[in-house]
Amino acid sequence: MLMGEGWLMKMAWAAAALILSPILAGCGRVTCDRFNLQASLAGNELTVSLDTDLPDYTGVIVGVRRLRQELGDLSAREPGRQVGYMSTRPTDYFRESSTVGRWRMARTITLDHAQWERDAQAAQRHSTGFGDRFQFTHAESDIELHAVVHATQTNPKFGENNRNFRGSDVEECGSLRIVYKELRFACPLK
Repeated sequence: MLMGEGWLMKMAWAAAALILSPILAGCGRVTCDRFNLQASLAGNELTVSLDTDLPDYTGVIVGVRRLRQELGDLSAREPGRQVGYMSTRPTDYFRESSTVGRWRMARTITLDHAQWERDAQAAQRHSTGFGDRFQFTHAESDIELHAVVHATQTNPKFGENNRNFRGSDVEECGSLRIVYKELRFACPLK
């Protein structure tokens, strides 16, 4: 082998390493063995934070909602038939898609019950616009706080549908891997 050929080989390997390094950086694994959703409710102020071993860049959706019960009538869709059924539908107080890093420090969410009632009425009117008739029966007295590490992470280390996502807090939902935590708080509407 000539001296020039060895140098050329080294340069080829160096170039290949530069080209492949971003691809290989996406390989590997992201682990979640700790995902603690922490919260406290005082009046209409919900203070929320995350304690987790996930990297700050991990995408997470945090939301607060209350479920409402409605009695539905499908006779508009099926003329001549009265079909009554109970339907449980969520209405959000708050929903944000951000990162784990944004939720490490405690944040306060104000629960605006009047706005929730307006949003619930608007959702009911929207359903009625499609021909469904619903009669509001009641709202649950609890609110639900939830956080989910979704399957559409932007960092390639997670892999498609989070295939590289592992750990004791990771759940498999079909071909997807996610983390989902939920807390409930008694918070009756006034």
